[in-house]
Amino acid sequence: MLYYSYNKVNRIKIIYKFLVVGFIIIFMLEAILMIVFRWFPFVQNSIWLPVIDAATLAILSTPLFYLFAVKGFVKEIDDGNYRLSQLKKAIDYHSIVSITDESGVLVDVNEKFSHISGYAKEELLGNDHRLVNSGCHENNFWYEFYSCLKKGQVWCGEIKNRKKNGSYYWVSSTVVPFFDSQGNLENYISVRTDITDIKLAKEKLKLDNIELQYKAYTDSISGIANRLGVDEYLYRVLNQSESKAVLLLDIDKFKLINDTQGHLIGDELIKWVAINIERSVRKDMDFVGRYGGDEFIIILSRVDKYTSVKVAENIREKISSTCVPDSVSPAISSVTCSIGVVSFFGLSDRNTVVSTADAALYQAKRDGRNCVRSKSLNG
Repeated sequence: MLYYSYNKVNRIKIIYKFLVVGFIIIFMLEAILMIVFRWFPFVQNSIWLPVIDAATLAILSTPLFYLFAVKGFVKEIDDGNYRLSQLKKAIDYHSIVSITDESGVLVDVNEKFSHISGYAKEELLGNDHRLVNSGCHENNFWYEFYSCLKKGQVWCGEIKNRKKNGSYYWVSSTVVPFFDSQGNLENYISVRTDITDIKLAKEKLKLDNIELQYKAYTDSISGIANRLGVDEYLYRVLNQSESKAVLLLDIDKFKLINDTQGHLIGDELIKWVAINIERSVRKDMDFVGRYGGDEFIIILSRVDKYTSVKVAENIREKISSTCVPDSVSPAISSVTCSIGVVSFFGLSDRNTVVSTADAALYQAKRDGRNCVRSKSLNG
């Protein structure tokens, strides 16, 4: 644009130079002709002298004026119109364009707007953009949108619209207000690009990331949190200033069951125990994970030592008193478990908490299994 403006100024300067030179030539020719005409007797002291003078000036100046002035300006206008038509063609090919009056009524749209919205041009003109409103944006979104335009500012953002057939599409939109020479609002011009594929790709990527994160933090056998998920949750909960408890549960004689019944039966037993643990705790406040092998971890929030031991006893009794279904193993009628409990208040580190709970679990196994033993970090 700067290059074009610079050349345009130079061309105008050249035109003005030619005009000056042209008019000098005209007046010189006119002076010569007037001297020649005065040699003819009928011209001398005749009323025809001014007429001949004016006619000669007009005849000589008209082609020169057109050649050096009008033709140049006409070419500038033609060149400008050609550039504008090329620019419009490029924008129409790339973008969705609409023009509204000051009240927001559509007065012109390009073919791309009709194509993406599914509405014919005749259906769009005379309506406003509410025709393609998806209803997916909050009221605050539109408040900021209209507030920006009322201030005479350019608005840029992403909008979800609805097609005539009810499906949705996304656009990256720029809305520009235009004013007349007196500062009165005349039009709004909206230039948009279709970003539906980008939005869908981002949404798919987001869902894929959620799925990958779920798989990374979930035990494939039991369906509860794995060791990585447990550690991540422990990191968050141990930095909260509230009373809590950590329970470590171990299935009694699980190695013997695995060795005699096989790993498939062992896996089914892991699932069955996980289900029973989850049914014994609060879904919205407590956490259950598989810490490895046949060892489970239960994290209780906002509980004292007495309550945490009571919950542990309920879990132990539920597992030991419930018959193992035949779908798990017809050869195993029941199993028992040992549980170690550590209760504490406030902040603590993972290693201290887990090692204390593990010491309590070891004590329960030494005391004959199928029991609960507890320790406290706060006395």
